[in-house]
Amino acid sequence: MKGLTHLGPGFICLDASRPWLCYWILHSLDLLRGLESRSHSIFRADLARKVTITMNSCQNSGGGFGGGPYQISHCAPTYAAVLALLILGTEEAYKTIDRPALYKWFLARKHLSGGFCMHDDGEVDVRGTYTVISIASMLNMLTPQLAAGVVEYLLSCQTYEGGFGGETDQEAHGGYVFCAFAALIILSETDGVDLFSLQGWIARRQMSVEGGFQGRTNKLVDGCYSFWQGATAILVEMALHGETETRKVVGWRKENDGRIVLCAPQSYTEDLRDSGVSGKDFGDTTDLRSVCPRETAMKSDMPNIEPSCHVGGNLECLSQHALQRYILHCAQALDGGLRDKPDKPRDFYHTCYNLSGLSCAQWGQMDSLKESKNARGLNPCGHPLVYGDIGNLLEITNPIYNIRQDKVDRALRFFYREGPESHEVLLL
Repeated sequence: MKGLTHLGPGFICLDASRPWLCYWILHSLDLLRGLESRSHSIFRADLARKVTITMNSCQNSGGGFGGGPYQISHCAPTYAAVLALLILGTEEAYKTIDRPALYKWFLARKHLSGGFCMHDDGEVDVRGTYTVISIASMLNMLTPQLAAGVVEYLLSCQTYEGGFGGETDQEAHGGYVFCAFAALIILSETDGVDLFSLQGWIARRQMSVEGGFQGRTNKLVDGCYSFWQGATAILVEMALHGETETRKVVGWRKENDGRIVLCAPQSYTEDLRDSGVSGKDFGDTTDLRSVCPRETAMKSDMPNIEPSCHVGGNLECLSQHALQRYILHCAQALDGGLRDKPDKPRDFYHTCYNLSGLSCAQWGQMDSLKESKNARGLNPCGHPLVYGDIGNLLEITNPIYNIRQDKVDRALRFFYREGPESHEVLLL
């Protein structure tokens, strides 16, 4: 929490990463439910206001966000800034985003290859492509004009190993694999992917001794890949088991005529209706929680969870037990925060992605577990698979956008409340 209000002089090297710092810290706190204490409601409101002002100061009139005030717009800090604002979940935060200007800026980043430049005259790779497609899909800006050629570009980046490189004919790498495949999931275009080859590539990246993931072949384990590889494992499983599960994670689907239709899981919709919260009420995020995982997990009807009792799970290419063990025993610093590996210093980046990977490993493919009569794994009742004490259980992170699932639902309901926007309307 202190990192949001004050950072020492050693952080000057991250001056161009201010939106990232806000996102890493906010998402980490959100997974730990650190933003929801009602006893700190005044502090939370003040924090949300300050973060919103800071993010707005990084936004340029020509569209997009820079890494800091008066810095050029760049896809990476734009992605981080928008996610930080969506985590806050207030109407003020939502309305801070200049959607028409951002849409025009995204269009200007489009490259003849089908991908997107990271910034004006910048490199073209799957990072820029994912950040544009993911943010556009969340903010109701994913038009056919923006998506044209993207699928072909991303498919060209799958390598002989099964993973995806940052560009065509480049080595497969965990971060690029996530970006490419998550973007294809959003576009509902995974038919052209060699899914079994991709599944095998991910399985080989989880090390048998450590339990954590390496980023690419012949590299050391790094805690941040707990998310980049772990989330991709979930998405591959969902793609292999049909588009229905995939659409539930995204939160919306595209009809044959191009219309975007919200399709949040029924339980989320029922919880919203029962809570009495309308689609226009975005004041207090605690009232619009789609699920309450920790409370649900601690109900008396849940089977006892013994430390280290589960060695399987419902994911074929990921040992959920081993990944959680690495994160908790090797990546966790005793004085707080998480890190790359033992003997490395803790930092906000690794804290965020270790916690995100831990959430993925705990919750796995939960929708499929609840619906399938033949669900694999040792928790067929749809309960999370937790290594160690139940107190280790985190909130559910969405494996495509990497913010909490209820924050995804909230944002979709706000930005799609009047139906999908057209290319022509966004250009006005």
